[in-house]
Amino acid sequence: MHQELCKNCTHIYQGKFCPNCGQKAATHEIDFNFVMHEVPHSAFHLSKGIFYTIKELFTRPGKTIREYFEGKRINHFPPLTYLLIITSLFVFVKSLQIAFNFREIKKENTSELNQFIDKNFILVLLIMIPVYALVYKLFHLKFKYNYWQLLVAQTFIIAHIFLIMLIPQLLFFFFPETRNLFKGYFLLITAVFQIFTYYQLFNDSRTIKIRLLIRELICYAVATIIAIVFTVFLLGVITEITKFMHH
Repeated sequence: MHQELCKNCTHIYQGKFCPNCGQKAATHEIDFNFVMHEVPHSAFHLSKGIFYTIKELFTRPGKTIREYFEGKRINHFPPLTYLLIITSLFVFVKSLQIAFNFREIKKENTSELNQFIDKNFILVLLIMIPVYALVYKLFHLKFKYNYWQLLVAQTFIIAHIFLIMLIPQLLFFFFPETRNLFKGYFLLITAVFQIFTYYQLFNDSRTIKIRLLIRELICYAVATIIAIVFTVFLLGVITEITKFMHH
C-alpha cells in the first residue's frame, strides 16, 4: 500500500488520516476552490454543533453536561468555544445598541451596586464562573464531580445565560420603554435555569429529590452572594489600581 508522509508531524503512515496527529492525508493547495469548499463546510459544521448544544442545554441542561463529563462530546461544542461565540454575539448586540444611540431607561433609585453590575455585566458573569464552581464543589463534596468538571459545567451555564439574556437585548430595539421589565423577568429565568441545571446534574436514583432541590436553592443563593461580593471587590481593586497608574 502507498505510504503517506504527514505534512504536519512528518510521521510516515498508511491511510487517509495520520494516526499520530490526526491530520488528513489529502491537503489541498489554498486557492479559490479551497476557499469555496472550506467556508460553507466550516459554517455547516459550526452551525450543526452549536445548534445541537443550544437545543440540548435548553431541553435537558444537567443531563447534557453529565453526558459531556462521561465522554459523549462529539456532537457538542467545547464549553470555552461556546462561551466565546455566545459572548461575542452578546457584545455585538450591545455594540449595535450603542451605535444606534439606544439608552437604557434608568430608575432614579437604582443602587450603586446595581449600576456597577449593569456597567460591568459581562465581566461580572465571566469572573463568577470559577467562584460559582468553587462554591458548588464545597456544597457537593459527597458527589463524584471534581472542581474542574464543575468549572466546565459553569462555563456552559454562563454561556447559555448570555444567550438567554440576548432576548431582552433584542427586544430592547423594539420596546425600549419596557427594558427594565424584560431584564427583571429574564434574570429570574436565568436563576431558574442554573438551579434546574445543577438539580439535573446531581440527581440520581440515590438522591432524595426534595432535599436536593432545597440544597440547590440554598447553594445558588450563597454562591450568587459570594460571587457578586468577590467580583465587585475584584473589579473595584482593578479600577483603583488603574486610576493610580494613570495618576
